[in-house]
Amino acid sequence: MESAGHGIETFLRDIALCLSVSRGTSPALVWPRGGEMVLGRLAPPGPRTACSPTAADVLAARLQRDSNTTELTSGLGAWLEAGVDAAFRSVPPGRSSDSLPEEADLLLLPVRGGCHAHVEPPRDHLVPPPAGRPLGLRLRVGSAFYVPAGFTTTLSEAHAPCVLLVLSVHGAPRP
Repeated sequence: MESAGHGIETFLRDIALCLSVSRGTSPALVWPRGGEMVLGRLAPPGPRTACSPTAADVLAARLQRDSNTTELTSGLGAWLEAGVDAAFRSVPPGRSSDSLPEEADLLLLPVRGGCHAHVEPPRDHLVPPPAGRPLGLRLRVGSAFYVPAGFTTTLSEAHAPCVLLVLSVHGAPRP
């Protein structure tokens, strides 16, 4: 049941609305209503601070099997009329991630901690990045960051272990 209208349906509708404008063209950050509540269901109870990188990897593996993840992927797939796959990625403090896959549109949803995302457009992109440098922004629990296929994304600057749900959206954007 949705609490004050901010349950999973509202969360998914806000993301789908954002992607209806930005999908296939440019990165977009949205703070969907109910984001902290919906994503909070994926993170287990307990302290959210002291967690070693190994523990963050274990948490990511455990979340991979969670039924709430399936509810998110199937719900978003229905809204977008597209296939949606989920994977969890951990970002240890003081380290950068490898580039995320560029083959599909990505939706980055932090479920624990926060990190910095660096995004670069493809070389043949019509609009150059502002000031000639990559887009950089801080991701936190409750945010949803959309990155179109072909853009290069790297994650870094986690002050504590960060775990993100990475949703890959497959299929052409709806006209």
